Order: sequence, then structure tokens, then C-alpha cells
Amino acid sequence: MAYFVENSGAALLVGDPAKANSLAAVAARFGAGFETLDGAGGGSLAAGAATQSESYFPVARTRDDLAAILYTSGTTGRSKGAMLSHANLLENAEVLAREWRFTADDTLLHMLPIFHTHGLFVASNVVLLSGGAMVFLPAFKPELVLKHLPKVTTMMGVPTYYTRLLAEPAFDRAATRHMRLFTSGSAPLLAETHRQFQERTGHRILERYGMTETNMSTSNPYEGERRAGTVGFPLPGVELKITDPETGAELPQGSPGMIEVRGHNVFRGYWQMPEKPAKSCAKTAFSSRAISGWWMRKAMSRSWGGKRI
Repeated sequence: MAYFVENSGAALLVGDPAKANSLAAVAARFGAGFETLDGAGGGSLAAGAATQSESYFPVARTRDDLAAILYTSGTTGRSKGAMLSHANLLENAEVLAREWRFTADDTLLHMLPIFHTHGLFVASNVVLLSGGAMVFLPAFKPELVLKHLPKVTTMMGVPTYYTRLLAEPAFDRAATRHMRLFTSGSAPLLAETHRQFQERTGHRILERYGMTETNMSTSNPYEGERRAGTVGFPLPGVELKITDPETGAELPQGSPGMIEVRGHNVFRGYWQMPEKPAKSCAKTAFSSRAISGWWMRKAMSRSWGGKRI
């Protein structure tokens, strides 16, 4: 935590009241303020906000201004702050809302953690942009999901959510008959889970692929084949290819390799790391992920074209 506060230059740290003493000390060490916020919405931050005026004047910003610095998982080294602009977030949300057919009639069941891009940006921004509604649960629990499913039309999850739901006898076609869309990401969805889910509910999960540095880059189609074991085609406005990690040469169909991606979704670089510009980081960030690519000779639809991975 000390690394994040110091590296980001944060002016304010918000944390769990149960850890107030240790977190306040971290904040003070780097000249940041500290406020508390608990899972129920209480704490000094909420109390202070309640005393403020409901009127405010937004600060003028441009598309290229930073909207967020989101730290990577650090699996291949020290966590790095990915700089995401307003354009990165807005254009990706616009594409997802359009391609996944979100409207003001949708209600999303949201129980994803909001400390990474899936829950913080993908789920939240798509709903906000489309004018829909959200049932926001503090954590995933099968019984809570079954309780709230009748109130929603869409759900975004990770593979573990779906395997745990399949272990519930009450999770069946009747429980999901009103649902419009289930999506999965953040980890590979087993093809067997995909098939079991369809057999149990009649729905085919829409799997997609993204990462902190790019938000979403690929998706199976909303209309068309959602092929088990793949994460679909590059999203509109995204260029993607599979290359040799050593030479950078594009690889033939079916070969595992490094993903290279280009588009408005690609981040602006790593915070405080000018030696790692976004152009090179967008390539190396994918180097640990071995994903096979298939060139589609005939696109499923004009907007999806290109390569399924």
C-alpha cells in the first residue's frame, strides 16, 4: 500500500475503518489525507460528503486527459500504474454497449470486485453509458445471485461464478428464462463449463478478452456463434495479431504466441515509467499469455471480421 500511495502521488487514501490506524500511518508518511469507508457505505468519507453541497461545477477535461491510473497485478514484476485516458474508457464503453446491445431497459447484476478493470470500468461504464440500472452486490454468493436474478436482464462474471452456479440445483432454465446476456472474462472459461451452462439454462455465455492496459480487446459476437474455448474477434476499432515473442513476425493460423493490439482502447503508458512507452508496453504486456489465433476467411458479420482467438 505504501508503494501505491508513494508511486501514484495520491492526495487521499480511502480505506476500511477496521484498518484505519495502519492505513492512516501510510497516508501520513507520504503527505496524503486519509478517510474511511466501509462496505455498508458508512465512514468518515460518507459523513463528510453528506455535509457538502449537491451543486458542483465539473472541471473541464479533454479526451486525452488521464481518467485513472490502474495498477497491474504484478505477476511478472512490480505492479505498474497503467495510465487510462477518458477516451480509452469512453470509446471502449461505447463499443461494448453497442456490440452487447445494452439499452436503458437493461439491469445488470454486478458483484465483481471493483479493484480491477472488469468490475470498475467494463461493467459500470457500460451500464452508465446506456442509461440502464444495476443491482450492486458486495460479493458473489450463489444464494444472492439466485435471489436477484428475477430483477435483472444481464450478468457479468468470471468463470468461477458460473461453475459455482452450476452446482446449485435451483439454477436452471426457469431461473434464467428472462435473462438476455451472460458474459465471462478475467480468466479462461473452460469449454466444458460453457457447454454445461448451455445445457442447463439454454444460454450461451459470451466470452471476451481484455486486460488492464487495454480494457476489452476481443469479444465473441452477440449475434452469431459463441464458440466454446475462444474469446472471439477483435472489437470494432481494435487491430490485433498473434506474433512470435522473439522475432515479432506474425504467426500462422492456430499458433500460440504473443498478442499485439492497436486501437483507441490502448493505454497511454505506465505512470512514472517513461522508459516504457505505451507502444512497446502494449506488446510486451501480452507476452506471458499464449493464445491461439484463427484467421476467418469469411467474417461472421461485417463489424466483427478478421481473427477469432
